[in-house]
Amino acid sequence: MRMTIKKIAVELNISPAAVSLALRDDPRIPDCTKSKVKKLADEWAYVPNNFGRGLQAGKSCLAGYLANSFTGSFYDIILQGIGETAAVANYGLLAAITSYDPDIIASRLRIFLEKNVDGVIIADTYSNMSSAMKMIEFRGIPTIFCSTQDSGPHLHVATDNFAGGQLAARHLIELGHKYFACCSVEPDRLRGNLDAIKKAGLPSPVIFKKSEELTPALKKKEVTGIIAYSDMQAIKLKHLANCAGLKIPEDISIVGFDDLWFAQLEEFNFTTIIQPKDEIGRVAMSLLLKLIAAGDYGNILLKPELIVRKSTAAPKL
Repeated sequence: MRMTIKKIAVELNISPAAVSLALRDDPRIPDCTKSKVKKLADEWAYVPNNFGRGLQAGKSCLAGYLANSFTGSFYDIILQGIGETAAVANYGLLAAITSYDPDIIASRLRIFLEKNVDGVIIADTYSNMSSAMKMIEFRGIPTIFCSTQDSGPHLHVATDNFAGGQLAARHLIELGHKYFACCSVEPDRLRGNLDAIKKAGLPSPVIFKKSEELTPALKKKEVTGIIAYSDMQAIKLKHLANCAGLKIPEDISIVGFDDLWFAQLEEFNFTTIIQPKDEIGRVAMSLLLKLIAAGDYGNILLKPELIVRKSTAAPKL
């Protein structure tokens, strides 16, 4: 049974207003009355409903986090960073899972609006969200996109994908690779790949989007170094390379991106680009709180790092 101020008032034979004032330590209420009210509130596990007060103040102290996945990805680690930062600021957090269906996206955002969230963090691209974003934008709700630089008119917190693409390509170049295959899923990462390859004076790489598109080049042994969009894609590429009779890293090297939990397992041992996932969440929530407080800030790009494992080596001469 939910305890209310009215029930406490009836039990102690005082007015609801007196109970409310006592719980807020108002000096107009005698200490003995405050003590009785607080003691009973503790015994009954009373929790105040601040929704009405939040509406009056124009703030709910709630933030929303929207992502299309929490498992098998780095979005759960971003959520951890967001949640811990929100807790320090005494903010509640509503998390919702969406999809590529505009109607489902709109329904999730509508729930956030119904709960009167002060701001929203979105782990998706603006291109995918644009039609549903109108309801958020119309109300002027502070919004941060995280883990992507595709944020439309909104601010974003993300890994510097261009720098990450450069790191991946430079690593393979330093090992002596000349013939590359680069994924085009993330445009800024691809630009970083191409920048490093061009500056090294090497041939233009094979460009692919889906892993299967690379099968002919693998069978013909046209490439020696592959730069994947993600560690998840690196798994598929490893399988395709093995099916083409190629060993990793003896015949072909693969660089992943993200440094997900499985990348360091002996089965994969992927050289990869580390995204500072927890930091993305912390910085995104901190930036959102500043926007809620009417601050004026800019986009934030976090530095990626290269971690070298056993999926890369010098090419065969």
